[in-house]
Amino acid sequence: MSFGVDASQDLQLPASASGTDATTLSAQVDGHDARVVIKQSVAAVPVRQGWQTGLFDCEDDGCDAFCCSVWFPCVAFARVADIVDQGSEGRCVHFTCYLGAASLGLRWVYTGWYRRKLREQYGLQETPLPDRLTHLLCHRCALAQEYRELARRGFDVDQGWEGRPRPAVAPAATAVPRVQVPMTRL
Repeated sequence: MSFGVDASQDLQLPASASGTDATTLSAQVDGHDARVVIKQSVAAVPVRQGWQTGLFDCEDDGCDAFCCSVWFPCVAFARVADIVDQGSEGRCVHFTCYLGAASLGLRWVYTGWYRRKLREQYGLQETPLPDRLTHLLCHRCALAQEYRELARRGFDVDQGWEGRPRPAVAPAATAVPRVQVPMTRL
């Protein structure tokens, strides 16, 4: 197998860039040791512990999260739940289930369950109250906090799971053909 590069050369990329993770691959090519360092960006979804925003920080994002949770709580919840479930159910299912739970007076149970799932996914504390009690007493503020939390973690919450942050895709490696020039006398 030929890559058009002298296999005895060190093909290492600089590893000093911040926010990257490097993996070194070694192989034997044409009897020579070859080493390639592949860098992968990990800055797309930052891992942070703790809530990025408080329960009553409703004006932190202008009107996006708060207005949606006040005027259309079923829409705000469906978007958040779609992200928490990683798109497995779809926003329409979450929207309908929210309306059903709300009609029975149990929306705080349903939405509190999703708040717990969100906390478990991101290692967040159960503050200031237990999840279901937070949704019972401060429902719209809790929805806005969850909405803001996902937005600060890189999601386009308006798009639901489809608005998730995606890792940078490295361009496909292409092989450069090796051209052999016949020896000639001058």
